[in-house]
Amino acid sequence: MIVSGALEQHIIPEIQACPQLDSIYVFCDDQSVHEPWANAISKVKGVYTKIEPICEALQKDCKQCDRGMISISFRGIDPLFMYTQLLKEVFLEIDDDDTAVKELVNYCRLQGDVSNDHIDKLEQEYHLQSPIWWYTAPYFLFTMLNRGLRLMDVNILLKMGFFIRNLHQHIENLHGEQQSINTTGAKFEVYRGQSLSIEDFEKLKQTQGGLMSFNNFLSTTRNRNLSLEIYARPAALYNLNIVGILFVMIIDPQICATSSVPFVDVKQVGFFEDQEEEILFTTHTIFRIDHIKQIDDDHTDRLWEAHLNLEGNDNNELNTLTAHIREELTWDTGWSRLGQILITLGESSKAKQIYEILLEAASSDDERANYSHRLGIVYNDMGEHSKALLSYERSLEIWKIAFPPNHPNLAAAYNNIGLVYQNIGEHSKAISSYERSLEIQNIVLPPNDPDLAASYNNIGLRHLYISDFGKDEVRRYQIGDKNGTLVAGGNGKGDGLNQLNDPSYIFVDQQQTVYVSDSRNNRVMKWNKGAKEGIVVAGSQCERSSMTQLSFPTGLFVDTLGTVYVADFGNDRVMRWPKGAKQGTVIVGGNGEGVGANQLKYPVDFSFDRDGNLYVVDNGNNRVQRFSIE
Repeated sequence: MIVSGALEQHIIPEIQACPQLDSIYVFCDDQSVHEPWANAISKVKGVYTKIEPICEALQKDCKQCDRGMISISFRGIDPLFMYTQLLKEVFLEIDDDDTAVKELVNYCRLQGDVSNDHIDKLEQEYHLQSPIWWYTAPYFLFTMLNRGLRLMDVNILLKMGFFIRNLHQHIENLHGEQQSINTTGAKFEVYRGQSLSIEDFEKLKQTQGGLMSFNNFLSTTRNRNLSLEIYARPAALYNLNIVGILFVMIIDPQICATSSVPFVDVKQVGFFEDQEEEILFTTHTIFRIDHIKQIDDDHTDRLWEAHLNLEGNDNNELNTLTAHIREELTWDTGWSRLGQILITLGESSKAKQIYEILLEAASSDDERANYSHRLGIVYNDMGEHSKALLSYERSLEIWKIAFPPNHPNLAAAYNNIGLVYQNIGEHSKAISSYERSLEIQNIVLPPNDPDLAASYNNIGLRHLYISDFGKDEVRRYQIGDKNGTLVAGGNGKGDGLNQLNDPSYIFVDQQQTVYVSDSRNNRVMKWNKGAKEGIVVAGSQCERSSMTQLSFPTGLFVDTLGTVYVADFGNDRVMRWPKGAKQGTVIVGGNGEGVGANQLKYPVDFSFDRDGNLYVVDNGNNRVQRFSIE
């Protein structure tokens, strides 16, 4: 902000605390009058009598801000971190066409905040220079790309997608050439000085020993003094809302060679011809935070140094997480996948922008159906239920023609239409849609698929089932019902077939059959709709550990084949009882109480995922364990 000297004492005290305000420049006739007062305000960068020095200061400070505003995410704190590698894949998997540069040029002209000379230069000379040259040039591409990736600005990302891919490919190709020449493979250090918000600095301290990602192309230098004096220290001097940080990065070329993390020395290809000894990394590079320490400085206590180690793409835990999320997003590719990631991150309005653009450009019924369905999800998340219904119905009409009547896409459409009706209180219509979805799922899905459980749950939303261990009964309630309907037990505490003893977990299937973990009777009971007595389907009255017995059963699941899965709390195991079986089999645990990977201690509940993995709440060991079930 540039302030007139005549007004500075009236304006600056009112606005200096604004976190959005980074720098103040005082423009006046007499420096000596204003400097003593202005120098006491940390955000005042200087007092000037001519406009040219202000322009020079603005250019320098804008560059400082651009460096500080690169998006950073931390594992375990920022949800965005989990999608780091998938975002990179999205940006790199989309093919360009001949109109990409022209579309970016037209977009920049409409925005009106970019120099026409710079736009003309990009339009006429883009293919005459390398992507690295354009990225390091003092034009608008660096700033614009930084903003797009930091804010996940859909319009910018769609227009600059070609440049992200071109730049990555240039770095990758040049990395291969440079590494083939320099085969020493010795580790080396690079540095990056910048500002960091107090919030991000706290995240950095919390994540020591963990992983962080720079969610942009990362510019570093071999020159420590340059990073410290030009970028880190100045950031710490003026704004109390930020710290100056010097990242010291240990680079092992062998990691880069084996895990596809390219970097390049930009001398001879960059705009400034090695002016800053710059090393440029590709986008979304991951580092492990080794340690953080304060830098002694006579002028500030907000100057810090963080030591990072380059982390390759061969981190098994991270790769497993990424592969799992990738499987969840297999429906979409390219920009549509970005939309799905944005939905998951809660950025519905940004996802809406993407799908509206994609729908308008769709060239086939298949694309129109997919994008309409995604828009339905977005509109429902945003509370625009009438638009959500319209979008889902458009996709459903196309899929009815394109697919057989039992196709999973139809089940998804009916299920999501049910969700909308449920949200607006149209419960009968919601149940009708859920039941149509479930009819299809029962045909095409395996019996223990979690989508089936979700559909049973959705249909069950018409009723609330309560297991009342104090009264030894289970009741079903409808909306507005104060007394409920007795569906199991209710004949006092006991072990008769019409009685229960401390009922706990329950499961209700599509036919409203109620399964109850009759915990104190060490059995699982099945009560058909309207029945006066139950049927023992697992366990017996005796509390033992044989294959025919249970000890205080708790968590419960029944698949579409009638197979009962039960957490055998007292025997430290989870068991499976096929329909009609006289005894069960142990599927996890059963190796005695303990902390081993094959042991449990008082398992209380469990859940299946769609890949058949079983997640067990291992209550006594204060953990959740995952098991692969055959």
